[in-house]
Parts: sequence; structure tokens; C-alpha cells
Amino acid sequence: MTPDPQMQPHNFLSLRRGQLPYALSVLQPTERDKHVGLLVNRDYRPLFDQSRSFSDRSQLYDLAVRLKRHPASFDDVWHNQQELHDGTTEFYFYDDGEQSDVDLILHRYAKFLRYVKNKQHWSERRS
Repeated sequence: MTPDPQMQPHNFLSLRRGQLPYALSVLQPTERDKHVGLLVNRDYRPLFDQSRSFSDRSQLYDLAVRLKRHPASFDDVWHNQQELHDGTTEFYFYDDGEQSDVDLILHRYAKFLRYVKNKQHWSERRS
């Protein structure tokens, strides 16, 4: 009997690529929040809605997280960071060399969550 491909366990690489956080992209501050970021997966899709494109970050504030302080000050969270051509910064949880170390990725993500200001989704705060 041939196994049903739909029933196969997730390949870790596809799980890591689509479901685990790869980077935090710093967004422009809002009137209400000084430090705002968007979590993206390895395909640079918003972590919580992968159907949306990352190309226009200004349209993704409803998926953003509010942060207690600037991500550069987070202790022992980032693998590295990079300033982009538009002056924003991206902070990376891991690189492709660490792709198989799920424990490290989850450890860094757990530390990151300590710096999230309010874990309630933005769309729920509008009402």
C-alpha cells in the first residue's frame, strides 16, 4: 500500500520555511507606538497571513507586533541584523546554516516574545 502524501509528517525544512519566524522587519513608528515590527517567514511572507505580499509593508500594520523597545536592544535574540536600502532594519532569528536547529530558533523566538508590548492582535484593538 502506498502512503498518502497528504498524511506524511511535515518535512522540517518546509515547516521552518513557512511556519517559523525568520526575521523581524522594523516598520515605521505610528502615532501610538514607537517600536513596531512585522514577523516574516523564510519566504518573506507575513508570519500570520502568508497569503499577503511583503512588498508593501505599509499595508501590513494589522499583522505587526508592538514592541517595548527597539529590537537592537533585545538580549540574546538575534542571529544578526541588516540595514536595508530604505533605512529600515531587519533582525534575523537564524540563517540558513542554522536551519536544522529548531531548538535554537524556538529559544530565540521565546526570548523575543518577552519584548512584545501587547500580545493582543491589532485588529482586535480597533474596536
